[in-house]
Amino acid sequence: MVIGPSPQTVIKYEQAHGIIMGTTVVLLFPFGAMYMRLGGGAWMHGALQIFSLCALISGFGLGIKLAQFRGYVCGSFPFRLFPTQPNPTFEPSILKD
Repeated sequence: MVIGPSPQTVIKYEQAHGIIMGTTVVLLFPFGAMYMRLGGGAWMHGALQIFSLCALISGFGLGIKLAQFRGYVCGSFPFRLFPTQPNPTFEPSILKD
């Protein structure tokens, strides 16, 4: 009886996560910024940045699933804590000296 994903599935998730995140951070986001500086239109810049953000979020999702495969996280517990992290918007005392 096999519990969890097969090693081939984990390898495919690793490859997809690495390719998507690497391409997004190293190529897509910088190209979006350069496009605006090189005289491109604001709409094209915005569209490229939104596409890059979608790719980044999908790569992040693959990374979460990969971490679950490996047993680094259980369910969504760490992500439920995100709203409680220090944020000056919700915790004005952080801004005090």
